[in-house]
Amino acid sequence: RRAPVGGKTRRDAMEDRSVTVALIGMRCAGKSSLGARAAALLGASFVDLDEVISASERGAGRRPAEIVSDLGWEGFRQLEVEALERYLTPAGAGHGGGGGAAAAAAVEIPGAVPVPALRVLACGGGILETARGEELLYAHWPVVLIDRHIDDIV
Repeated sequence: RRAPVGGKTRRDAMEDRSVTVALIGMRCAGKSSLGARAAALLGASFVDLDEVISASERGAGRRPAEIVSDLGWEGFRQLEVEALERYLTPAGAGHGGGGGAAAAAAVEIPGAVPVPALRVLACGGGILETARGEELLYAHWPVVLIDRHIDDIV
């Protein structure tokens, strides 16, 4: 069994009262659109790793296809894993990933169990193509697979 990311366990995440739901699936499976909709319905923040990569210094505002053209798939996958490492931290622990408007408007009720800060993270379609990406997601939870038939995607 592999060690959890940063020594954190599932119990640690729940005690932190923060959860990042990672969405995985084939390219164009709908991770970004479904993730944004789920986050809005849940009052959570939403992060799209492709947008994080594009906004990074090395991404320079380019679309993923342009970055791949310049850096190759291996270079793009490295950026993808670096972004994943940054965002598999408790929601609200920096990186612009706070709990959203719902968290800001929360009212503390004596004796109530606090609701976790929630973030939905749309991973790139090839995040599992690197050993490090697989390791990070294996150690993290929850991970949701967006599974669509290839005929629905193309």
